[in-house]
Amino acid sequence: MEMLYYSKTGKTDELLSMLEKKVNDNPSDFNLVLDYAIRLDNVANPAMRKATI
Repeated sequence: MEMLYYSKTGKTDELLSMLEKKVNDNPSDFNLVLDYAIRLDNVANPAMRKATI
């Protein structure tokens, strides 16, 4: 829920900072690392999220 709040309110920098700390604390948590990677990719490639079929 917390990550959804940050995503929906446009607080991407704060979300990424929080996720980075969590990944550093637990780098073996696959789901957390994957979520962090996907969110970084979305920041790097914002047009990909808005693509229409």
